[in-house]
Amino acid sequence: MQHVTDRPVVTRVESFALEHALPDGGYGTAKGLVSSRVCTLVKVTTSDGIEGWGECYGVPELLTPYLRLYGQKLIGVPVDAKENFAQQIISHSYHLSTGGLHIAALSGLDIALWDAQARGFGVPVGQLLGGIVRTSVPAYASIGYTTASGDL
Repeated sequence: MQHVTDRPVVTRVESFALEHALPDGGYGTAKGLVSSRVCTLVKVTTSDGIEGWGECYGVPELLTPYLRLYGQKLIGVPVDAKENFAQQIISHSYHLSTGGLHIAALSGLDIALWDAQARGFGVPVGQLLGGIVRTSVPAYASIGYTTASGDL
């Protein structure tokens, strides 16, 4: 997907697998305990030297091949062509479903592209998305977590 443009383009895509072992056997739900927290960070570097960061949820060993594949396709794509890039990937990957690890990988790249574009303009990402409407977000728990000892 090479583009001729005066706009900043993606020149490099990197991913970083992170894992943190949880103390005391981890946490869990009715389905079982999770012994560690994992995620994959994505860094997109642009032709003007700006770095944008994103995060993918899921097992890094399974996300990495998707990030490598999509990252190669992203080289040379203008940073502001996020929607076109994502739509092409989703259209070409329709047989993989509209959810799952390939979409998680794509979401991390999308976040990194938004971050790079915002940094290029010198503004927060929220400003690009229509304006900042709040300065804090209340925390909440969407599921009852438990520990290895059964404590809620």
